[in-house]
Amino acid sequence: MLPLQRCRELLSDCEISDQQLEATRDQMYALVRALLEPIVFGLQDSDSVEERAAILEHEAGMSRAEADFRALTSAARDRRQ
Repeated sequence: MLPLQRCRELLSDCEISDQQLEATRDQMYALVRALLEPIVFGLQDSDSVEERAAILEHEAGMSRAEADFRALTSAARDRRQ
């Protein structure tokens, strides 16, 4: 997940608060996940990715967007092996 400082660099002259920037970044990750998950995994694997994300969110204290991203990349890595 991109740090807020890197997000600010990419947006250059954007003058929003860290909280707004973090929310926007999280929404972008969620959008990308929603678009790519069906393509990458198909419908049969989406439940396992959702379960991994829920575990990461609740047990590791991650934001939902970060948990989704990590679960998706972990599933992709597992699928390649």
